[in-house]
Amino acid sequence: MGNENCDEDAKTWVCKGQGLYKHTPSGKLYWRTEVNGKRTFHVIEADNIKLAREEIEALKKARKTPPKAAQATIMGQVINKYRADKYPDKHKQKRPASTEAEEERHCVLLMEHWGEVLISSSGPAECDRYHTKRIGEIKEGCEGNRTVDRELNTLNNACRWAAWSEFISSNPVADRPRYQPANKVKHCREFMPSSAEELHTNAKPLFQHPHTVVLAFQKRIGRVAQCRVKEVFILGKECYVASLVECGNDIRVFRSEPRNIRADPPRVNPPLPEQRQLVFRKVLVQQVQAAAKAGRFPGGRLAG
Repeated sequence: MGNENCDEDAKTWVCKGQGLYKHTPSGKLYWRTEVNGKRTFHVIEADNIKLAREEIEALKKARKTPPKAAQATIMGQVINKYRADKYPDKHKQKRPASTEAEEERHCVLLMEHWGEVLISSSGPAECDRYHTKRIGEIKEGCEGNRTVDRELNTLNNACRWAAWSEFISSNPVADRPRYQPANKVKHCREFMPSSAEELHTNAKPLFQHPHTVVLAFQKRIGRVAQCRVKEVFILGKECYVASLVECGNDIRVFRSEPRNIRADPPRVNPPLPEQRQLVFRKVLVQQVQAAAKAGRFPGGRLAG
């Protein structure tokens, strides 16, 4: 009896007719509809009854419109679209040059097997057939499971992009198997020197032959400056000594990964003995950089 006489403002939901409701606390309008067999509320952008009903009619019309038909029928079309669109990543951004080159190499390999495979047949079973084929082609001394996983990851990237572009209806390899066991994955941290003494012990054999002296110094400098091999070659841009003088006791470090390149590169401060070695080895550094430009390591006995 009391509920029948309460005014409109006291109710949480007020029916405005034709499935339109007003949510009293927020003042927003909602459409009472059904999604996947369940009744639910759909928020309406309009703030008055007339526009809200027009919006509901537009939503009803859109639901009756049939989905866009898939344009591709074979996986080769999917891979070629991914290549034509320049290998966008999962954020729809352009990939770094090194990653893009790797994606292209994988696409060439994938086309040999997947080019004529129907999208409707491109499930886990077809992934297994591809795995078996590729394992037979990979060189001895490598199991090949990780290689196949990476290639199938490129295929997944291509299918995901095609699905987003409405080129196919869904990603057929989203649930692809993974062939590399997690317990066989080794990280570089497991093999890196844990102390300066261990680093010197590892580098000692390289100092014993004139052809590998430069490798020994590259190993030590890379450890002190916390750089990858290719980052050692561009350390300080001109040479280590110029960088050392310019930055005091610090070495300016240039990172090789595009996302880590900065206008003001990070710096590291090596121990004093290592600083002296960098200065004493100016000739060595110049030879390392010359070799880097030539794409090789220098050999022979080094002066300095």
